[in-house]
Amino acid sequence: MTSSDTSTIRKESKETIKPEGQHIFLKQNNSHIQVDVDDILFIEASGNYTKVVTSTTTISIREKISDTIELLSDNDFIQVHKSFAVAKKHIVSIEGNRIFIGDYMVPIGKLYKANINQLLK
Repeated sequence: MTSSDTSTIRKESKETIKPEGQHIFLKQNNSHIQVDVDDILFIEASGNYTKVVTSTTTISIREKISDTIELLSDNDFIQVHKSFAVAKKHIVSIEGNRIFIGDYMVPIGKLYKANINQLLK
């Protein structure tokens, strides 16, 4: 087995599948759940899991937050904290070091404040 074979195997064993159009499939336990990218409010790292919070539900997947962010479009999502990435279009308001999305409050990390300032320009 060559190194290219092992990298192919690793890619196939990923828990999420690349988006086609506006939907992605997220693996929760033993099932794949189709999620409309437009419905995702934010993503939160939670230990070995990543919580994908949508307008109707929260889905926990066993994936790193960085891999989940890579899966989603950079134009739609922005990382605002080591453990959080938000959908730009769902931001209601930004106050100090907090972002309000619907009923949720997401913190802004010091290192990511520049990302938010770029968004406000």
